[in-house]
Amino acid sequence: MRRHVGKPVVLALLLAVSLLSLVAPVSAVSGGQTCKKVGLTATSKSGGKTVKFRCKKVRKKLLWVKMPTTATTVPVTTTVPVTTTTTTTIPAPIITDVSSCRLPDVKNQNEATAIGFPRQSLRLQSTGTIAIAVVFVDFSDYPSIRTVDDVYSAVFPESATRFSAESYGRADFKYSPIRQWLRMSRPAAEYGMTGGVRFNTYQWYLKEAMALAASVSDLSTNDAFLVIANPDATPISDGLAHASNSPLGGISASGKVFLNGAFSNNVLLYYKSRWVNHELSHAMGLPDLYAFTGNQSRFAGNFGLMNTMIGEYFAWERWLLGWLDDSQVVCVTGQKLEITLAPVERIGGQKMAVIPLGPFRAVVVEVRRAEGYDSYLKKGGTLTYLIDTSIGHGAGPLRVLPINDADDSKLDALLSVGQSVSYEGITISVKASNSYGDTITVTR
Repeated sequence: MRRHVGKPVVLALLLAVSLLSLVAPVSAVSGGQTCKKVGLTATSKSGGKTVKFRCKKVRKKLLWVKMPTTATTVPVTTTVPVTTTTTTTIPAPIITDVSSCRLPDVKNQNEATAIGFPRQSLRLQSTGTIAIAVVFVDFSDYPSIRTVDDVYSAVFPESATRFSAESYGRADFKYSPIRQWLRMSRPAAEYGMTGGVRFNTYQWYLKEAMALAASVSDLSTNDAFLVIANPDATPISDGLAHASNSPLGGISASGKVFLNGAFSNNVLLYYKSRWVNHELSHAMGLPDLYAFTGNQSRFAGNFGLMNTMIGEYFAWERWLLGWLDDSQVVCVTGQKLEITLAPVERIGGQKMAVIPLGPFRAVVVEVRRAEGYDSYLKKGGTLTYLIDTSIGHGAGPLRVLPINDADDSKLDALLSVGQSVSYEGITISVKASNSYGDTITVTR
């Protein structure tokens, strides 16, 4: 049975719906349903969301029409990667009196090269601009099939770059090549440049080469020379530095007496620039660090250009050459000291701690990293070694600690944090390591 609702009831209901539409949802309202008055609004729940409707006239009918949703602006949060920067504190330098650590040359300047102070006064300068004449020679039985530029580009530009880098910009080598092969007067074998060449033999060879060079170029503005033999001339198997302590042993050319220089052999293109740096370092006064007898690398392993032509110069050598200031050297004379050292491969910072053992011996500490010309290293660390200025070249004036003649690489001698090495009552311990360098403690 249908139930009829009277008009008063309908008006009351419409009024209620109108009021409720302002404050509460009406579940009976849905889109398309008829409504009674244009402009009325109502809300309803749909899918858990509140939906608004407005009564509109649609094709002559009053219908509930869903109101458009007002766009709500949602703040957009952009996530920016945050780089955490670890601030490394650069330690204040420890300034000490280095006089007791500047070990003297025991041989009293009687040899051309030495590990002690001062450098021999007649040696090639090691700082500033150093001019080098480069002379290329070949032989009737070994005429060069290579151009001078081919050999020069394979050897020399990198040599100047290396000197600049390892001297921290203090040594500026300028090479002046004579860009032609100069033909020597005799076949290569007749010069006797093989099997341990003697001074008188190679002096004769150099005098001829330099006279040829002077005939085509003025050499007088140069500080030293390099005579480069055709690298394919197999009889020229010896290549050495020329470093004379007397003008009588010098090589005269263009009205000048050259006391310092070097001449190459048939392995030049194997060692390339390393050969130039090694031999000119002799001309500057540095001794050989490899052993002249037995296992050649037993003293310094794979460290040092003056050893096996691998890696960077030792900090002690740089100090001797004037590439390090006294303020970069810490002379440890007390019972205990903590010091942070920067790697030798980088410019700046204190580079070396020296602990004297007497007038001619000292333990030296420096830091290495696998970068620069030490990039071959598998790891970095603290390196310690013994300096003995009473020992000449080839006999071990520098020995990496701990001394172990059976170890021909010494790579395990690099100390990491927590490791230490002792020698004659001195202990070197690595306390910490960071991007700046290594912090070590020295105790007696």
